[in-house]
Amino acid sequence: HLCGKGNLDEECEKYSYSYKQLEFISEELPDLICEFFNVSDKREDTYIAGLSMGGYGALKIALKNPQRFGAAAGLSSVADIVGTADMFKDVHIPIFGEDIIIPDSENLFELAKIQNENPLKPRIYMEKGKRHENLDCI
Repeated sequence: HLCGKGNLDEECEKYSYSYKQLEFISEELPDLICEFFNVSDKREDTYIAGLSMGGYGALKIALKNPQRFGAAAGLSSVADIVGTADMFKDVHIPIFGEDIIIPDSENLFELAKIQNENPLKPRIYMEKGKRHENLDCI
């Protein structure tokens, strides 16, 4: 789970389960994988994917780090973090606070708008399983 509230370290300290996870997944882990498995570190060879809330995180990481990730996949992911605030209150409140104020830096649609003109914008793939067919937020 990735810390919200702009991913500021001082905010993440409140949530020990999420402290510095964004940095670990977006920076340290790709370096470790390249080193350990002797794979390419080229942007066009570096993808990130996740399932459900992990898909949201993968998409967010790619959109915030287009210089590192050439593509991202979100599988049965909540893409509309703002539109689902009421539906997923139990998940959103510990991250964004009681008022569930979601900054643009956490909103995939806003991040995509920023990357729209970027020649390095990551390719995005999204899919949802049959159990999620009726959920418009995915």
